[in-house]
Amino acid sequence: MMDIEEVEHLKVLKKDLSAEEQMDFDNQFVTRRKDPIAVLLLSIFIGELGVDRFYLGYTGLGFCKLLSLGGLFIWWFIDLFLIMGVTKRKNMEIASQIHDAIVQARQ
Repeated sequence: MMDIEEVEHLKVLKKDLSAEEQMDFDNQFVTRRKDPIAVLLLSIFIGELGVDRFYLGYTGLGFCKLLSLGGLFIWWFIDLFLIMGVTKRKNMEIASQIHDAIVQARQ
């Protein structure tokens, strides 16, 4: 589920796209976006192994978390509170990348 800030970000990105480009954007975003609830569940159950960070594409942080067992479980515990925001930022980054690719393909 997206919050108001994410929806507004998507509206801003899509406003300069044609109807066909907006459909392409929506299709790509739906397939590439990360589900915050899934990431939270990964973080709760196997986050100390860095799986949540690997899933979000942060392989360096995932390896650090894996090798330190979630920072001796301290990092894991803190991530339980932060991972939803990290996922939201990642989704906005994905949306921006898709938008940029569509605009670049237009040229």
